[in-house]
Amino acid sequence: MSNPFQSISINVGRSIIGFEHLSEFILQSLSDSEDSPYFILKSVDDPTVEFVVISPFHFYPQYEIKLSVELQETLQVQTYEEVLILNILTIHQPFEKSTVNLLAPLVVNISSSIGRQFIPSGQEYVVNAPLFPSKNGGR
Repeated sequence: MSNPFQSISINVGRSIIGFEHLSEFILQSLSDSEDSPYFILKSVDDPTVEFVVISPFHFYPQYEIKLSVELQETLQVQTYEEVLILNILTIHQPFEKSTVNLLAPLVVNISSSIGRQFIPSGQEYVVNAPLFPSKNGGR
């Protein structure tokens, strides 16, 4: 997936688990490269809170979630081309041991600047999948 922007404001509607007191974030690319899968999601409400997030498809090409009708309406989705799927990383040392939350992606409509963390029903993903599955025996 290519990088459609360098920076965008997102209202997540207090949906990030454990950070429900925060709603406004800035999503910034970590690279000028259009192919970089890494982003920073930084809180506007509390600038000390930020997450490293990724496009999961770079690491898990078969990753797939089904968006509920309710979520599509909340995000004001008109076409799937305006949907960006991101997943929160947990950074470990060495970096190759880092994990990614595939269970609860952040779904963002880049046209409306609305996002929500979403736990799809019926999915068998985990919150601590290896970031580099081929190096760590991931699925």
